[in-house]
Amino acid sequence: MKKFVLAILLLASLFFNAQKRGELISQELVLDLSKESIQSWIHKNINQDLSLDPFILNFLLFNKKDLKAYKLTYWTEDYDKTLLKATGLVMIPNTNQYKTIVTYGHPTTDKKENVPSNLKDALVINFVLPLSYALNDFVVIAPDYIGMGDGEGIHRYLHAETEANAMIDMRRASDALFKELHTKLNGQNFLAGYSQGAHAGMATLKALKEDYNQEYSFDYAYLLSGPYDMSDSNWNHYLSDQEIVPFPPVQLATLYTCDAIGYPLYTNSSEMLKPQYNEIYNKEIVGFANGLTFPGLNNKWKEMFNENWLDPHLNISTRPNTPLFKCLEENNVYDWNNTTETTLAYSVIDQVVPYKNTIKTVKTQQDYYPWFDFWNRFKIKAIPLFGGHVVSTTPYLIASNADFSLRRFIYNIFNAPNYSRSNKIITPSNEGQIIDIIDFNQKDIQKVSSYRSSKGSFSTEHLTPGIYMLKKQYDDGSIAYEPFAKKERIFLENVNQIIKKTDHELFIDIKGLNQTISHISVNDQSIPFSIKNNSIHIENKDLQLNNIIVIHTKELDEYAFEVKGIEKNINSKENIQLYSSHNTVFVQSKEKLHSIEIYNLLGQPIFSNQNINQTEFQVNLKNTNGILIIKITDTKGQTVQKRITT
Repeated sequence: MKKFVLAILLLASLFFNAQKRGELISQELVLDLSKESIQSWIHKNINQDLSLDPFILNFLLFNKKDLKAYKLTYWTEDYDKTLLKATGLVMIPNTNQYKTIVTYGHPTTDKKENVPSNLKDALVINFVLPLSYALNDFVVIAPDYIGMGDGEGIHRYLHAETEANAMIDMRRASDALFKELHTKLNGQNFLAGYSQGAHAGMATLKALKEDYNQEYSFDYAYLLSGPYDMSDSNWNHYLSDQEIVPFPPVQLATLYTCDAIGYPLYTNSSEMLKPQYNEIYNKEIVGFANGLTFPGLNNKWKEMFNENWLDPHLNISTRPNTPLFKCLEENNVYDWNNTTETTLAYSVIDQVVPYKNTIKTVKTQQDYYPWFDFWNRFKIKAIPLFGGHVVSTTPYLIASNADFSLRRFIYNIFNAPNYSRSNKIITPSNEGQIIDIIDFNQKDIQKVSSYRSSKGSFSTEHLTPGIYMLKKQYDDGSIAYEPFAKKERIFLENVNQIIKKTDHELFIDIKGLNQTISHISVNDQSIPFSIKNNSIHIENKDLQLNNIIVIHTKELDEYAFEVKGIEKNINSKENIQLYSSHNTVFVQSKEKLHSIEIYNLLGQPIFSNQNINQTEFQVNLKNTNGILIIKITDTKGQTVQKRITT
């Protein structure tokens, strides 16, 4: 009987002590800096190895504060469901504010040990990005990814599933640390990432929505130069268009990952690579001896491969059926219904990650919303930055800090308990006198002395859209460096879906606009307005035909449209309304729709759906041009027949 009881207790012990994903194994304090010691630490550990732009250095040093950083070891899951130990870094600034979390995805590193938990990053940018967020009073969570740092296993390069696993499980482990340390959090969460880290960030957003039932959610994501479209914008580009690649180890690391996770590319790597390159591949990539920086590879990267292996991948007709491209398609992260407000930055001269990744991602994700759902479509935006793949990290640092700071400021005013406006950098404002504006929108950074302004009267109207650093002087003589991003104005077209007009007022439907209205202007002059029931109300006396109305938000976005001949009531007596745009037909009905039939002028059927049973429907008519006849019937039997041109 005693043996039986002991066996039960042993089984129970094993059950209750079994490891699980996201469990915090250990924590180690790896950085404990006072406000006074920050400057010497930055000069010794960052600026010595990397000649920082002086304005970025000043930005970091201005935000001096007590800072602690912890190396976390936690459990996460490999591609085959094996539990592995992984590591990452949590940075917590010591200020008396309820804090926003920034989760940061690091880029491809040159060495296994150059990861956030070792207070390092890719050599070309070092540790500057995550440090800038921490010194800007954000709590920073920065996973190393599987197989990196002191973690177990093999790094699965650009493998979406394990990137998301590491990011999500690191957040779970961090929550345990925050609970233990009684960290003050305001409930707001941002996502940042660059290059591989942007791919990991997008993979995380996708996984949380599709596989984790939004266990965590992000209020905003700002990512830079991610290879979101692995199969097309990246590898089709490499194979068809680009003869020379700057970092061929990146391509070889992708091949190794695909072969290792179940997409066999070869029986022996000598089938794939010529002898001199095969030796390097097995030593440096498979063995990961020195990370992803080593000599001996050919920048004319296709010359490294045996022709018999390469030919099926060069042939456009056979390429999609290869194991490599099936693997790449599995790790695409661009085509899904993204509901998080997201800004994707890119560089048009990026030779490492083609900017088409970003353009395709934004268009694809916007197209999950009908064209008239402006506010949700424009939650996903693209923004160009100057510089190539590496240099663009400087304006990205400024722009992301500016955007994060502003959104935190707005959120804290309405949500955070005991919020204090005492810290200058977290309160973007007109306080202080601007004594210089540094322009980060061209190759040669310039100081623009003509942009001086008197105290409290600075206006951004004269600045062209772009990234700037504001140098300010306060009454006590102190100098501040404040990041600022002037955004491109977004012009809305075909706005009849969100506007209606009465004899006295114009109504603009803002349901779905997840930002705070600052003011409304007509032809650049502010006008009075009110907000009722998710609509902006503007009196007709303030409007004339062809006026440009601009909605300004506190997040510094501007949405503009022209006042045209608007019908008195957009909700006309017709129960069924039809719109077409870019080969897509949109149908709205007061009653549920029963059927839609589309014919060409010869009477041939193009499309038919006889059981719709919803009030909105859209039809994509790809490869269809000319005049079409559309017959629409609702569930009460009302029929509308219209002619459209596509």
